[in-house]
Amino acid sequence: MSNGFNSKDPYNTSTDGITGTGGPTLPTSSFEKPLSIMDRVEKWYFEPLLKMKGDDCFICMASCFPLYERYLRSKKYITGDFTLNHPVFKQIKIELEIEPEPGYYFWNSWRNGLLHRGMPKSTSDYDYNLDTRVQNIFELRAPKSLWINPWNFRNRIIEIVRKERSMWKESEFELLKEYHAT
Repeated sequence: MSNGFNSKDPYNTSTDGITGTGGPTLPTSSFEKPLSIMDRVEKWYFEPLLKMKGDDCFICMASCFPLYERYLRSKKYITGDFTLNHPVFKQIKIELEIEPEPGYYFWNSWRNGLLHRGMPKSTSDYDYNLDTRVQNIFELRAPKSLWINPWNFRNRIIEIVRKERSMWKESEFELLKEYHAT
């Protein structure tokens, strides 16, 4: 492919196209330009996320949490310990339309569970269910029963993160300049 996303490594002498020296990427033509930061973000994050459907929802949500967390950290909404009264949950209320208390428990169960254990953490605080028929991102159907539309969650996270271009220029966690895939 072109635009800095090369599928062939010119230094790879293997027949399977996987093993090799891992040498630098060479342009396939002299007219090839590297992708911009936002082009890379679109290609590597948003496009794959937007293609997901059906049972991809757990992987999709697990991919959305770090993007949203990166955004929250870039805006300095995340500082100190996460408690029920942390100011970040007021921001989450605004952006994801969930009250701070269920937002806190959702974050702790889903974000922490998916990213650390591969599944939402079981909790007695709330009962969680996924339902793509939920009109918004969240729907509280009973006092402690939270229903989540994973695709509306994904769409909102992408909408928020797309607007915050400066978050991708953070030098401590810099976006890759090159990516090789076969």
